[in-house]
Amino acid sequence: MSFRMIRNSVQLLLALIIMNTLALAAAGPGEALAAKLVDPATRKTAGKAYVERLGRVYVSGAGLLASARGGDWRLGNEHVSFTFAGVEDLPTTYSMAVKGYEELRTKDDRIPGALIDIAVDDATADVISFFTQAIGLDASRLPVRYDTAEPLSGPEGAGIRFTGSPFENRMLRLETTYWLAGGSNRLRIESRFTEMEPGERAPQLVDVANWGAAAPIIKGIGYIADDSSAQPVRTLDYILCQEGGMGMALALRTGKLHGRFTSAPNTSRMFAAPYDSETSAPKSAEVFQRDLWLVRGQSADALEVMLRDKKIPTGTISGKMTLADGKPLPRDARVRVMSYDRGVSSTPPTLLTMKAVDADGRFRVSLPANEWFFTKGEVRGMLDMAPQLVSTKIEAGKDKTKNITMGDMTGIRIQVIDADTKHLIAARLRFEAIAPTRPIYFGFPTSADAYLDTAYIPPLGDTIRLHEGHWIVYATHGIEYELASKEFKLPRGKVDNMVIALKRSNPTPGWLGVEIGARTTATPGVAITARDMALMCAAEGLQWVVACDFERLTDLNPVIKELGLADTLRASTGFRTLMPTHPNWGHFLVYPVAKGAPDPAKASAQWAKVKSAGEFFSILRKLYPGAIIECELAFTETPGTSDELHGPGYFMGHGVNPREVAWNGPPDRRQFSYDFDAIGIIPERIGWNLNLTDMFYHVLYVAGFPRTPVCTPASSFVYGAEPGYPRVLVKVGKDDVAKVTEKELFDAFRKRRTQITNGAFIDMSIDGAQPGDIMPRDDNKVMKTRITAPGWIELNRIQITKDGNSDQTLLSSHPLKSTQRFPDPESGKWREQKLEQLKLRDFKDTLAGVTAIGGSKPLDDALPRYAGQANYPFAFISPIVIDADKNGKYDRIGDYSWRGR
Repeated sequence: MSFRMIRNSVQLLLALIIMNTLALAAAGPGEALAAKLVDPATRKTAGKAYVERLGRVYVSGAGLLASARGGDWRLGNEHVSFTFAGVEDLPTTYSMAVKGYEELRTKDDRIPGALIDIAVDDATADVISFFTQAIGLDASRLPVRYDTAEPLSGPEGAGIRFTGSPFENRMLRLETTYWLAGGSNRLRIESRFTEMEPGERAPQLVDVANWGAAAPIIKGIGYIADDSSAQPVRTLDYILCQEGGMGMALALRTGKLHGRFTSAPNTSRMFAAPYDSETSAPKSAEVFQRDLWLVRGQSADALEVMLRDKKIPTGTISGKMTLADGKPLPRDARVRVMSYDRGVSSTPPTLLTMKAVDADGRFRVSLPANEWFFTKGEVRGMLDMAPQLVSTKIEAGKDKTKNITMGDMTGIRIQVIDADTKHLIAARLRFEAIAPTRPIYFGFPTSADAYLDTAYIPPLGDTIRLHEGHWIVYATHGIEYELASKEFKLPRGKVDNMVIALKRSNPTPGWLGVEIGARTTATPGVAITARDMALMCAAEGLQWVVACDFERLTDLNPVIKELGLADTLRASTGFRTLMPTHPNWGHFLVYPVAKGAPDPAKASAQWAKVKSAGEFFSILRKLYPGAIIECELAFTETPGTSDELHGPGYFMGHGVNPREVAWNGPPDRRQFSYDFDAIGIIPERIGWNLNLTDMFYHVLYVAGFPRTPVCTPASSFVYGAEPGYPRVLVKVGKDDVAKVTEKELFDAFRKRRTQITNGAFIDMSIDGAQPGDIMPRDDNKVMKTRITAPGWIELNRIQITKDGNSDQTLLSSHPLKSTQRFPDPESGKWREQKLEQLKLRDFKDTLAGVTAIGGSKPLDDALPRYAGQANYPFAFISPIVIDADKNGKYDRIGDYSWRGR
């Protein structure tokens, strides 16, 4: 099997993990999104703890939108919150608390009663999406489907009790109650079987069916089984888990946890057995109790809280981690605490907990009294190349100091330069191992620094930690540059230096690449930091980024300056919001927002109860004068097309063809309005359908509603959220981004001097008229067209379009050249054609445009995308209006005395 096949398989597996277990939460404690849709009749309180039923909540995860929750329950206090999937007949996806569109794909795979969303302070996650009750040691039985839910309050706090039947042919019911007290970070879980026959054995209760890619830190995590049936049952005191900014711990009140697992995160199976002895039969009234701790911090912090609550004596160890050569530690360095059975050579060390070091390499860990072992450290998922164990005995109530020196780092320091100017530039790197060197795995994609086999580097470069071996590194910097690669061999314990030169072969003179709607950790449930977003935008050759967090104003300029990107990347501030009375319409983006404008987190109260879109837009325009309003999710559901996964969207109408709804408007026009400026016609970066999206936009235009087309961001995780493919190009007439003002950029954007592309670049003009312009009809005027693209793109067709329909389809003249040009790569000439040759209709205005498409070679080598999702080249440009009656405006076809076909 080739490395590419292995890499694609790994990426596909991780994609499935991400798509099925790691969609992020809609709102954490105190967030207004869900609170706007709470059913007040169900709310019960006990001090500062509460339980309440949420209404039908809609959330946009990846630029998509559908019902993410239906009838969910939330249990919370001033620190933490836990959200459970719906019961009774209210459908909720088994996971994907945000990416609810998965409900459309897996209608029969829902788990009512599952704990799908957890939050502490400002950290949210959906990594315990399978934290629910199921039957059987291998978790192969269907989960318990609860049919009743009862909110509770009492001395223990607020609670929620679910009741359901594990079996259809057995009179047995399972009752599970969750309790949370005010001020506590501990969730109490109590389960019991009822309606049992005398002497009847209760089935084994699965308590954690999947802790997903949160990579549970469990005793025996190094065990890998080829056959799932051969997995042994382990007995554990507790489980630890780390996800993003939170740490979790699970332990029984009495007894131990039992589990089957492999080291692959998506197949972990952990259990709270309903009895300690295989021979004892529990009584019907027996209650099985366990606790789940949730803390803002790391797994070591969760361990400390759990040990304190369980009154287990502890001591502390603190110290400093340094590299042998004295160089600074990487940002994600951490220490690992192991347990080890002395004298048993067949028993490998097992992981107890992990703790990240601070900027100076210092750490502090609380541990139970025992003898523990520390590795020399860990960086980006790679153990130190000489992972010696350092023994340390911890005594209760005592502090100990232990400094850790890691071995010499093995890696490569890479800088990327422009081949012509020699200027340093940010870049995206991909590493491929040459057999027998084992492939690299930097870890799960939670940071742009390094994940999977990919790393982003700033202009000054960065040191990438690799193991010794034979490598190829591929470097990219957006659509203007060629790919470059270098092969190298890396000896152990050495950091080599490398400079990679990228050739700029596809310049886009006067056009700026813009990322609109970028989200960061300021949006609850998003794992992408402001630094991640700025670094990725710069590395992908974008010149401008617009941050639009959910009802938050995020300024990316400080991190842009910190990364040394201020000369090449600029940022504007905006926000995204929704209408609580019509959450199914999706998110709306407002940008750019001027300094001193109202805080949307507070201002959103002014549109909390509006019924119509017209009123909603009116409030936004009053509060944010001069800002652009973007409808991020436009499409309706359309069975039989890829669009059926995009959710209802603003144009609504289940089963309505997007072209029809663009022409006629939504079925229910009473609360609808066209008073927005831009429309997200490509709602995700994978699985796009150019024919569908391009035609939707043009039909909308023909119907008399010209709006600037945009593409919207993708995933909430770094992997799949890489900006720039596709991207919006805006023609401002200046190459130096430092000389472009924000007003100039968005004035050009409003005039639709734009194109959307994932690689090709379109130049088009008619007698000086630019995309978005209107010009009087003159059949002698000449359309000038030229298509360029970098060498990693193969174009098959260039289409001259009228009203979105292809008028002429031309083949690229040199599809296999290192750089394609149309009409001719050598002469660089433009294709010139009189308008009379396009046979324009004389009774109506016409939208003249250009589209470029490639369908023979996907962009797998250039784009960091999920395996199995073919991405092909495309670009289309905003049309020029040919004014037939020369009245100086575009006349929609409905204004004519009769409609042409």
